[in-house]
Amino acid sequence: DWLREQGFPLSQVQRVFSPIGLDINARTPEEIAVSIMGEIIREKSSRPAPANIEKIAGALAAKANRKSWSLITIVSAQGSTPQG
Repeated sequence: DWLREQGFPLSQVQRVFSPIGLDINARTPEEIAVSIMGEIIREKSSRPAPANIEKIAGALAAKANRKSWSLITIVSAQGSTPQG
């Protein structure tokens, strides 16, 4: 209700997860983090990739002069993380 009162459209409010995380009876901060990441992965995996994802990835691979490629999602990075 508070989000709606603040002017957020119902379509956005309905996308808010509360409480966050999968119900795995998490107790420690590490378990809670796993629970939250599990829910993020579940939601991300349940959505179809954009229709043109193959075309985009293929164009990126061609530009990089490579025969194969991978498309990844970086969740967290620390220190010297490879960017290539």
